[in-house]
Amino acid sequence: MPAAAQGIAPFTVMSCDNIQGNGDVAKRMFGAYAQARDAELGAWLKAEVAFPNAMVDRITPVTSPTDIDELNQRFGVEDAWPVVCEPFTQWVLEDHFPLGRPAFEKWVFKWWRMSNLTN
Repeated sequence: MPAAAQGIAPFTVMSCDNIQGNGDVAKRMFGAYAQARDAELGAWLKAEVAFPNAMVDRITPVTSPTDIDELNQRFGVEDAWPVVCEPFTQWVLEDHFPLGRPAFEKWVFKWWRMSNLTN
């Protein structure tokens, strides 16, 4: 039974993978899989599901001996390669949502439209 006939509303797949064009890549991969399973599903996914691109800015520097020692001292954990990161974070999302953009400004400090950053 087609997705639309099942009452499945359009939705967004928000990729947070740290690769350029992550939404475009996800759309190609999901689309190819859906098309291989069922041509009607593939067509519905292409027409109704959004795959916005996203960029996450958060630096994760190389692990230092100090990081390893601090983890061990504070938490009693021995890990040769703990991942540390800076406190700053920024998430930029392409404004492409099939049922309208969620009110991100209610939960985050700033909202940027990706289209504004590229013009």
